[in-house]
Amino acid sequence: MCDEFQSSLVISMMPELLLRDLDEKSIRLSSAERCSAVVNLCSKSAMEFCELHQQCSEVKKTHLNTCKNLKEEIEELKKETIAQENERQKLMNLIANIKESITANKQDGVTNDEELSLLMQKLAILRQEIEHKIEDILHDVKSFKMGILYYNKFLQCNVISVGKNELLFTFNTSAKSAMEFCELHQQCSEV
Repeated sequence: MCDEFQSSLVISMMPELLLRDLDEKSIRLSSAERCSAVVNLCSKSAMEFCELHQQCSEVKKTHLNTCKNLKEEIEELKKETIAQENERQKLMNLIANIKESITANKQDGVTNDEELSLLMQKLAILRQEIEHKIEDILHDVKSFKMGILYYNKFLQCNVISVGKNELLFTFNTSAKSAMEFCELHQQCSEV
């Protein structure tokens, strides 16, 4: 009876979770065996508790790291937002300055018109010079082509470019007639 009392006392002191794990078979065991089963169950529960505690601490650590990273990202976003706001403010000030200068320039329209007409005259002069240079270059290219055709057809020689400004001529002994040269000259001038 003392054993039963002690075992019931031990069982009553055990947490409910441990009691659930004990089956009827283990309750029928002797008090020493029951105590051993309870101790084994307690040690198993303690190991599970340690594992759960470790998992919880790892989850907590991961959560804290995530929170720390999020805080850092939020701080970076705040800095970027402040920088963008400063940039926007600078642009707004620049736009206001440009508007003021446009308004001031409208009042000083005479000087701007004179400057604009001078720039237009300079632009027209530059266009004429460019067109004249283009005509000169086209004339030189046409003359060069005609000269090469003349040497190839009329004199039957080969023209070889040796350097940037050097040409090498190789002559053949037979030459075309002057009539063929005139026809060739007309073809070249049509090109």
